Amino acid sequence: IVFSIVCLIPVLLSEKRTGFLVAIIGLLMYFYLELKSSKQNKLERFLRWVITFVGIIIIVFFIIEILDVRIFERLQTMREDEGSGRIEVWQVTWKMICESSVLELIIGHGYNAVLEQSPLVLSAHSDFLEVLYDFGVIGFIAYFGFIYILIKRAIRDYKNNGMYGSVFLTSIVMVLAFSFSSHLLVYPSYFLYVCMYWGLFIGLEERNIKKESNY
Repeated sequence: IVFSIVCLIPVLLSEKRTGFLVAIIGLLMYFYLELKSSKQNKLERFLRWVITFVGIIIIVFFIIEILDVRIFERLQTMREDEGSGRIEVWQVTWKMICESSVLELIIGHGYNAVLEQSPLVLSAHSDFLEVLYDFGVIGFIAYFGFIYILIKRAIRDYKNNGMYGSVFLTSIVMVLAFSFSSHLLVYPSYFLYVCMYWGLFIGLEERNIKKESNY
């Protein structure tokens, strides 16, 4: 919980709306999964997580007030600026996809092609649109296949009471939420951090399963 709060501080200071909303989604998802899997009395565990979440909210508001963070002001302007012009970017990218040839739709236009070919000179600001344009239907299917395997693995580990099951599942939900309205795959350094965590998680879970089978 302390680490989550520490991670929230730079998110708040950046005043990035997508990052803030994804962080809140992640916290809510994690609390829900932990609440659902906890073996404590239902009322006790519900009250414990409610108190924890309220505590985090209070700390967030305290940080916002003390450091004069304008995240809520930026959230209020989302309708006016259409998410910093994201809707226009999505519309232009979708038009580019629709105007592609059959071969380009199948194999794509190449890495980072949206940025290079868009009249707005911007990336798609959505990994789903980015993958479809850059790598075509083949890349799009491969990407969703990768995500499907991760989700399947995370659900299995969560149901088997894996040590980090709820965190792993939460991380996938956060990545999908972030990918919907921003770019995670365009910058490999961003995605590498996520992949390092997933690899670490899977390695730890495999080691725990091996230890338990030896007993």
